[in-house]
Order: sequence, then structure tokens, then C-alpha cells
Amino acid sequence: MPVILPPTAPDRSFPRRRFLANASRGTLGALLAGGLTGRFIGGALRAEDGPTAAPTKPGVWALFSDPHIDASLTAENQGFHMASNLLRCSGQALRERPTAAIVNGDLARSDGRPEDYRSFLELMGPLRASGLAVHLTLGNHDDRKSFLSVLGDDGAKLTRIDRAPVSEKYCETRVIDGVRWMLLDSLDAVNKTPGVLGPRQIEWVTSELDRDATKPAVIFVHHNVEVSEIGLTDREPLMAVLRPRSQVKAVFFGHTHRWRRFVDDGIHMVNLPAVGYTFQKEEPVGWVLAKPSETGLEIQLRSLEPHADHGKPIFLPWRASKAAPVVF
Repeated sequence: MPVILPPTAPDRSFPRRRFLANASRGTLGALLAGGLTGRFIGGALRAEDGPTAAPTKPGVWALFSDPHIDASLTAENQGFHMASNLLRCSGQALRERPTAAIVNGDLARSDGRPEDYRSFLELMGPLRASGLAVHLTLGNHDDRKSFLSVLGDDGAKLTRIDRAPVSEKYCETRVIDGVRWMLLDSLDAVNKTPGVLGPRQIEWVTSELDRDATKPAVIFVHHNVEVSEIGLTDREPLMAVLRPRSQVKAVFFGHTHRWRRFVDDGIHMVNLPAVGYTFQKEEPVGWVLAKPSETGLEIQLRSLEPHADHGKPIFLPWRASKAAPVVF
């Protein structure tokens, strides 16, 4: 069942143009000075600033990962202001009029405190008030109990774990823009680095993919899907399901706070950059714009700081046959 923050009714007291202008200035101070205070940060838009329900550019997705939001909106890590970064990324994304948005895990700072999720909800205000549904996955710094206690109270489209399609996991699949988007739950233990899907979730992935092989499938999971001590511990059982099913075209993951891509047996593997902070100075902080088509997926890195790939269209063609692994 879905884990979605649904759109909210816009509060007309705060103009969209002012939010976008302040977001482009790039500091939390500018955003607060522009009126982003109180219980609903940046959640207000004016009707004259553009439509709040239907986007003007269908088939555009905003992909975020690893925002690591703290209860305090002024908190820093590695010299980065996480709340400011998320608002700046949201401001950039709103200019593209996306169809929907995904936040691919590690919503919370460290151990998924309820107050972290309350701050995260505040910062999601601009996206939701624009008419966007925000789809969520969980990472190793999230906590299911706290997540449910806060987001469930918000009226999000959450399903209790005991009624989810996979016991003790949040996952969803839906077809949007002609693509089957599958969001998986790799959270194993809170604040423990490795992740796991578990055999039941992998069985669910298999059955969902086999229900309809005619649509391209794109997988989202927080943990890195490769041989790694910090990544997905059951990557091989997952890839054994994905590789022979040619409808699977791409896998997006986060967790490592890196921006890179490679190909595994014809499947595009895309490591989303972190929104919150990086571990290496050469890595970008930002988000990814994705535009699906009949023949593939165009992605663009949107970095908050100068980067060679910023704004450069990268086309990921849908695979039609087996291909040898390639590293870019």
C-alpha cells in the first residue's frame, strides 16, 4: 500500500513567487525572513502564481534522497544546513512543475525521532501545497513507529504495518506516466547501516512484476544495490529477480550520498545524490529531475553548488536485450 504525503489545500497568505525567490537565495535565514515560519513552512501559494493541482509539464518527476532532517531547522552536519538544502531543492523542483515527487529514504537526521518527522512535514509544505503527492521510502535513519505516529496524524495515505502487502515493510507500486514505479522498504534496524528487503518483499516484487510485463518498471530503494558492507544485504536475491525480467529498466538508490550511475545486465543503476549533506567535497548536494518516455528515461542532476553534471541531460534507454555490465 502507498506511503504518500497527499497534496494539501494551498494557504493563500504566502505567495509562491516569494518562496521561489527566497529559495534561490540559498540560505535558511533568507527563507525565514521571507515568511517561512510557524506551523506550516512555505505551504502557501497564491492562485495567480500558477495552478496548484495539475502540472503544466506531464511526465516530470522530482527525485530526492537523504535529506536527514533534524528537529531543529537550524541544525548542521558536515557544514551543511539540511533544512535549507531541502527548501532550496524544493524551490528548484517547483519551477519544473513536476507530476510527483519521491523522497528515497533517510527522512530523519539520525534515529528517526518524532520531532524530526514533524520538521520534515513542515519542509514538505511547498511541494504539497503546489498540488504534488510526495511518495516516501524508508532508510536506515528512519524509525517506522515514529514515522507512523507523526505522518499518520497528518492524514498521509499510510497503511498500518499489519495491513501492508508485506509484513513489517512499507512498499508500493503504481503506474504513472506509463511507467510502473516500485518503491521498496530496505530499513532493517534504526541507525544501523546495512539494509534488507527480506524474502517476503522480494516475493512481492516478483509477483508485482509478473502481473504485467508490458510496462517499463523503475525500482526505488534506499540502500545501495551492489556488493558493499553498508548496502543491501540481499542484493543478489533481488537482482536475480530483476535481471531476467526485461521490463525492469532502472534501479534508483541513495544511502551513500554520492552521484553516479552504472549498468548491471542492461539495468540502469542510479545513485541519487544526498539533499542533506555529503561525505566527500567533490560530491554534489541536490536532487534529480526525471522525464520518462516510451524509449527511456532522461535524468538531470540539479546540484545546489557548481558541478560538471548540473543540468546536463542524461538519457537512459530502456533495455531490450541482455547487455554486459558497464561502468560510467
